[in-house]
Amino acid sequence: MMTQPTNTNCDFGKVLREAREKVGMDLRQISDLTRIQIRYIEALESERWEDVPRGVIGRGFVRLIAREIGADADMLLEKYRECREEPPLEHMAPADMESEFRVGVGERRFNLFGFMIERQLLKFLASVLGVILALTILLWIWSPWSSSEPLPVESAAAVETEGAHSLELLAVKATSLTLKVGDDEPVVVDFAPSEKRTFKVDEAELTLKEPGALRLSWDGEALKAPESATVKFPSDLESLKP
Repeated sequence: MMTQPTNTNCDFGKVLREAREKVGMDLRQISDLTRIQIRYIEALESERWEDVPRGVIGRGFVRLIAREIGADADMLLEKYRECREEPPLEHMAPADMESEFRVGVGERRFNLFGFMIERQLLKFLASVLGVILALTILLWIWSPWSSSEPLPVESAAAVETEGAHSLELLAVKATSLTLKVGDDEPVVVDFAPSEKRTFKVDEAELTLKEPGALRLSWDGEALKAPESATVKFPSDLESLKP
């Protein structure tokens, strides 16, 4: 596992925790309001960076929490960036977009796909693009409308995927699994009793907490209960057919 950078002068976690406690909110309340799992909030306050996703997802967590506790989001994001040793202004549009936009250094107006755009408007458009990208990734993690049934309050954020095959999971009892779709980062998915989730995938890897706690279907075909905790689709499909 890659070692996470450590800033010995970092006080991000202390400042975040004090801001939360100042408004009298506990971790469960923050989790319910933001749909961020408690383990991620605890990791942020304890500065366990190896447990916090990098990039726009991690920064999105910080911004959502700051909004709910009425804290200075820009200040917290700057402390977060320094603690994780991320490049300055990484949350803005990628630097390499300048070449595609044909931006001239020192000019007040720029040629953007054939249209002359003022510098300030270009900065605004780049900021909007960055926000849209961040929101898209966050919704991919915990979209509450991706499940066909109402999402329980205790359940983790929903995961939205795309693919040619339908992988359906029905929980016999409360359980959880780790889902890895293609080359994406693994995501922990919690299930309430009788909760059903459907994922559109081309290939996926499941790491089950309890193999017997879930009923699996692939493209509408019911499968046998897996014998091992790790199941890969479609490579393990034949062994799971009745």
